[in-house]
Amino acid sequence: MMNKVALSAVVATVLILLLTVLAATALAGFVVPFVKNQLQKSTECLNVQSMFLFERGDNRNCYNNNLTVFISVKATGEKDSSRNVNGFDLVLDGIDSGKVIEARNGSYSLHLNMSDGTGKIKIPNVGEFYSYQYKDGNQYLEAGLKTKLINGKVCEFVSDKISLEKC
Repeated sequence: MMNKVALSAVVATVLILLLTVLAATALAGFVVPFVKNQLQKSTECLNVQSMFLFERGDNRNCYNNNLTVFISVKATGEKDSSRNVNGFDLVLDGIDSGKVIEARNGSYSLHLNMSDGTGKIKIPNVGEFYSYQYKDGNQYLEAGLKTKLINGKVCEFVSDKISLEKC
């Protein structure tokens, strides 16, 4: 009779261990892909978050009497990382209002234009800079840039910020 009790305890222990291993495997099958996906999303901006900077110089980033804002944006960094970038958001802060303007390669905007007068937006490649003008009737005193990825995500980090002076 003692052998049967000992055998039952061994079988029960093996079954408990087997259930524990199966539960751990099922949990790992869910947790590992979830964590991997979240890590990828949280790190996709690391290489490009400072890609766009304001080109500083005489009257490159300013506003005039007509409240037209002039900005010049340059692209820096690695050429490989720029292939995941679709443009930038121009963040304007003013006395009475703030505004976020999307600048996407090949897009058209009602108030944002290239400084040469063309409406089709061009985004600078690494080593280039382009000048833009924006006018909506409001006065803006500061400007910032956020990188936009091809997948639609806007990197939350403001890569560059400047004060706008009168031209």
